Amino acid sequence: MTTSAEVLAAVEVAFIGVPKPEHFMEYLGDPECTEHDELLRARDRDTLKIEDVGNIGWQPISYCSPEGMAYYMPALTRLALTEPDY
Repeated sequence: MTTSAEVLAAVEVAFIGVPKPEHFMEYLGDPECTEHDELLRARDRDTLKIEDVGNIGWQPISYCSPEGMAYYMPALTRLALTEPDY
């Protein structure tokens, strides 16, 4: 059986070489996308929190570019594997 730690380690290895993009989406002219882009630019793989991406009605990941998704894949995996804190 594979543990959560093993899954996270494998994802981190697979995506470690992906650089942080300068921007995470087409943000010009759309205030919502500008705010989402600013949030993702202010975080990194270690500081992205569930509060940043866990609200289906207001979250930046659905607008994120493929490069941005690849950069954040280890963080998203970490969040998915973490027990919820109700």
